[in-house]
Amino acid sequence: MFFSFTVFLHRTNCPKVTSSSILLSDEENKIWEQAEAIQDNNTELVEAILSRYGFTDEYRISKATLQRYGIRIYQDQLVAPLYDHNRSLVNVIFLDPSLHSKISASFGLNILSARNAEIILVDSIWDALCVYQTTGKVAITIPNTKFSIRVR
Repeated sequence: MFFSFTVFLHRTNCPKVTSSSILLSDEENKIWEQAEAIQDNNTELVEAILSRYGFTDEYRISKATLQRYGIRIYQDQLVAPLYDHNRSLVNVIFLDPSLHSKISASFGLNILSARNAEIILVDSIWDALCVYQTTGKVAITIPNTKFSIRVR
């Protein structure tokens, strides 16, 4: 489930990318530093991981989408970065197929810019990746949130 909001911000209200910092624990920082960026030379590994997660040829998250959101590979697992509103890296999380657990920080804030006329709020990291790939619109998760619509 997702909601679309139109965002009217002036460029001065958006945090600048150059102001980012890393606020990870030593263990998280070690994982993030050792994780590899997704590149053309590891396509087979990415496809193998995604297929293990249940993505088939019909339903596939592209390498470009993973790269756009800054997903990395660590020991045969996908790792997602979580940023705060100042674009500081505050946590990393291992993705798994059933990841619908509560996250400690937002996912997708690192790709927001003043040019985004709309953002889509979603329940999970997987939803954000799928929505972005399908629509081309930025999708983000909000920590400790569960969206639902009451059906009568």
